[in-house]
Amino acid sequence: MSPTTRILCLLLIGGTLLGHSACSTTRTASETTLTPVSDSKADNYYSNVAKEFIVSGSFTLTVEPQYLDDEQQKTERLQELVARKQTAVGMYLTAFVTRKLEELFTNSEYGGFGSMVRTLTFQASDVKELDGGVFEIPFRANVAGPRDLMAKIPNARETENGITFELEMKKLSNSDLYDLQRKVIIRNFDPDDYQPEQLEVLTLTMVPDSESSDAYPDFASFFADGVFDITLFQGYDYNESRSDLQDSRQFYQQLLRLGFTAPVASFDELGLDSGPFTKTVKAAGKEVEIRVYIFHADMDTDRGKYRQKLIDELAVRDVVFYNGHAGPYFGFYLDEAQLYTIDYKEIASLALSEKKQLFIANGCQTYSQYADMFYQNPAKDTTNLDVFTTVNFSYGEGSDAILDWLVKTDADGNHVPSSYYGIVKALNALWLNDWKEVYYGVHGIDDNSRRHPFANLERLGQSCESTSDCGDSQGNRCIDGPDGGAKICATICLDDSGCPEAD
Repeated sequence: MSPTTRILCLLLIGGTLLGHSACSTTRTASETTLTPVSDSKADNYYSNVAKEFIVSGSFTLTVEPQYLDDEQQKTERLQELVARKQTAVGMYLTAFVTRKLEELFTNSEYGGFGSMVRTLTFQASDVKELDGGVFEIPFRANVAGPRDLMAKIPNARETENGITFELEMKKLSNSDLYDLQRKVIIRNFDPDDYQPEQLEVLTLTMVPDSESSDAYPDFASFFADGVFDITLFQGYDYNESRSDLQDSRQFYQQLLRLGFTAPVASFDELGLDSGPFTKTVKAAGKEVEIRVYIFHADMDTDRGKYRQKLIDELAVRDVVFYNGHAGPYFGFYLDEAQLYTIDYKEIASLALSEKKQLFIANGCQTYSQYADMFYQNPAKDTTNLDVFTTVNFSYGEGSDAILDWLVKTDADGNHVPSSYYGIVKALNALWLNDWKEVYYGVHGIDDNSRRHPFANLERLGQSCESTSDCGDSQGNRCIDGPDGGAKICATICLDDSGCPEAD
């Protein structure tokens, strides 16, 4: 399948869909405001090819005279305007840094640094009242892009830790903030089309954010109940090629190759209630069952039922893949008419569990808010959720590779846990992902263990003759003791922080 027909995005919903068919949506103004992720739930980011940066600056707003005499009314009006202006700044910053597709963008010569604004990280603080109802509002937000992003931005000035540059955006009245057209702004805005007096210029600073280090997925938690369950959920593909069905068939064949037992005799017999593919493996010396579920839109003509299936799976499975069209200010695309779309704001109120989970958002520019929309849910934060996202346009490549890494076993049927570095590196090295610079990364792993999930701490430092005396061979070793002394049991760790001292 060609890259053009496999691209998995709903580019900045509110306009034309990327693909052979198109539709238009109208959103109310209230839907465009951003709700920042609280600092207590702010996550982290890890990628071998991309990097996260902090962009900061300030903008001004004028509260209308009729609100100024009443302190409560003034505060409420200011809060409303700040939320809307943050959204506007996010859109114009996105227009500047995002990768352009010439068939969809008329401003393809403007900016375009293979980067993405993380919309829900916009944080305003320390509002300062100037005079006459004019307020200055400092803000900061995260952007991810190539590791040399700061060197790519033209006319930037070096600072002690980063760069300073100007962002040009259309001057917006307060009423304009209620009619922000995402598609028009991001796909079409070019400051060269405006006179200087029609533009507002923000001076922004960009500095590198702190980087996460490698860690393990929470395999120990996934296997704790004796069942490691994974859902492969396909969004609906409106393209004639129907990559959602093609990918589902490929998953079916992949699982058979990996030694899973299918719940039905053929792919065409799969339904929403077919049950999982199953395989018994050993993990930390115990037999456990891996269960994998496949879902695609054509399993049932009732798309409302399909929508509910995704919601149900998100609440109960250890790992959930969403492979489908995606994009900034969007969620999960489940039908062509968008009658059953799960909007990104809905995620915060879903009845999710507090169990540890991994979510793979394999679609276009899911870095924009797909991790944060889950972290807004009261049941989820970085201690119990990791999220894979993409910075640029996705072509659907890589979900099969992630699945291989998650269920990998050795010749003896022992599960082989990989660290996130191995998975992320493999994803970004796939030829299409590398060529198109999709930039996969993972959020929320600073809380994860650097110690192998099958490490046997009870035997740590105890004498041994072989690794079998120490526990699971994947997570433990029998090594020479200090100064060449008797052999002792050790555990495998990614760095010193993962390994406790032996008694």
